[in-house]
Amino acid sequence: MALLDTQPNQVKAASAMLIACIVKTIVETDATFGDRLIHNLDHAYANNRDRLGNDFLELITWTRELVKAGNLEVPRAATE
Repeated sequence: MALLDTQPNQVKAASAMLIACIVKTIVETDATFGDRLIHNLDHAYANNRDRLGNDFLELITWTRELVKAGNLEVPRAATE
């Protein structure tokens, strides 16, 4: 089963992609924005990992990975 075969995973992937697109647009005028966002995502993950479920943590992780890579493409393994 591909990672994006379930509706919750599709919603998380779409949400992460939308956020990454917004970040990429902002970085065009503020080069440090992406790094600051990654720092804040790391902080949010660390502060909430014991209190919130896997869906929340996965969305933060997926968003972080897309922003850090600067690549607005879902990894092929997620769709196969």
